Amino acid sequence: MKAHFFVLACQMQAIGLASKYGLPDSSFSASSSRVGNEALQGRLTGPKAWSPSTDNNAYDYLQIDLQHEFFICAVATQGNPNADHLTRKYKVHLSVNNKDWVTYQENNVDKVCLHKRFLDTFPS
Repeated sequence: MKAHFFVLACQMQAIGLASKYGLPDSSFSASSSRVGNEALQGRLTGPKAWSPSTDNNAYDYLQIDLQHEFFICAVATQGNPNADHLTRKYKVHLSVNNKDWVTYQENNVDKVCLHKRFLDTFPS
């Protein structure tokens, strides 16, 4: 009997959140937003940032419809490039039908991701 081994490799290729040519603005939505900081401003490396309407609602969210199924290996976040505003911790929720949501877990526990400053991640 021959054994078959499957190796799952994570292809480190960006989905295209930085460019509106990768995903259209309509793919971005949020629970709430401040004027000028709407959900579509949540793109990486953009000139602005998404910001919820208040700073103290733990249930605020930024939602991105990736339009296709992906094997997600990493999530990148950054704060507002024009101010000292950033989300310090967050959870990732996934859905294939926009109705049934699953929280990403490690060791059967919801993973709370801690934000590391974008500029600290990529030293000059």
